[in-house]
Amino acid sequence: MKSTSPKPGELKLVKTVSIGIFAHNEAENILAILKNLNAQNIFKNPEFSVKVYLLANGCSDRTVCIATEFLSNKEHSYDLNVIEIERGGKSRTWNFFVHSLVQDESGYVMFMDADIILDDPSTLDNLATFIERRSDIIGSSSLPRKNVATEKKPSFIQKMIAAGGGTSGHNLKTAICGQLYVLRATAAKRLCLPIHLPVEDGFVRHAIITSSFSESVNESVIDQCSNVSHLYESEKTLAGLIRHQVRIVIGSAINAALFAMLIDLRKKSGPAAVSETLKLASTDDEWLRTFLKTALPTPKYGWVPLPWLYSRTRAFVLRGPYAPKRIFVAVMGLGLDLVVYVMAQYKMARGVGAGFW
Repeated sequence: MKSTSPKPGELKLVKTVSIGIFAHNEAENILAILKNLNAQNIFKNPEFSVKVYLLANGCSDRTVCIATEFLSNKEHSYDLNVIEIERGGKSRTWNFFVHSLVQDESGYVMFMDADIILDDPSTLDNLATFIERRSDIIGSSSLPRKNVATEKKPSFIQKMIAAGGGTSGHNLKTAICGQLYVLRATAAKRLCLPIHLPVEDGFVRHAIITSSFSESVNESVIDQCSNVSHLYESEKTLAGLIRHQVRIVIGSAINAALFAMLIDLRKKSGPAAVSETLKLASTDDEWLRTFLKTALPTPKYGWVPLPWLYSRTRAFVLRGPYAPKRIFVAVMGLGLDLVVYVMAQYKMARGVGAGFW
């Protein structure tokens, strides 16, 4: 990376980094991530002034108690603020964090899940430094790594889950990984997320690459730093994996319907109408549910677009490699995708597709 060290006599501006840790009933994990942050060297970097906000939202367990005790015992070496939010929901909490807690619009906003593991002390520093030195981008994500692959004796299902990680057709360099990512504060503050989104990071990504749905797609405003990654707890059972995938597919289907509506609204009424619609959607609990009743099902695909069924298999067919093991994983993946697709259609038809966590 190109150095940004100030020249002799030049005053170096310190950028603020606001880190929001999203926690909903994370009593089992919250202490680990709070202690884990002590090792992060971003807090020692003079280029950044960092504040950490634990966003404990809708918690019915001991998440807040554990975090408050950690704070009062002064076990942390960083600026920590424990924020208790009565109502849950990641997109609702996202809006509150960005628009009520983040103060400096010239800095950066970092979003982090409470159940990830930062196994490199430079992770957060590298992520912030990457976007600081890349004036051409708006956002960047950490690369997620399944920790199931590190277990000494993984089960057959765990091996399949780990092997299937490479069959996705999504380009992670231009993606937003909701587990850990950073945005310029100016861009984040232009966004309002509809509450109850099942997959909020997909919505954030599309809003970023379309300049809040006001321009055509420009994926170059997102890039990924090669030395930034984190561990996350992969699903270890088939039932858990299916539930997770169903939520992802439903969330993607909802986002697709929202994107189509917002783009059409922009063409007909302009960017101001899009902005007002999203502000309403970010405060009205019934907005998303009401919208879905009018937008779905579509005559062509129903509630979930058909391409979600075969996108992963199609990526494998186009790219390969066609080794026996990879072919077996691809076939198994197609079977899993079929189950997920049918379940997602069923849940959406019953009206239980929208939600959070």
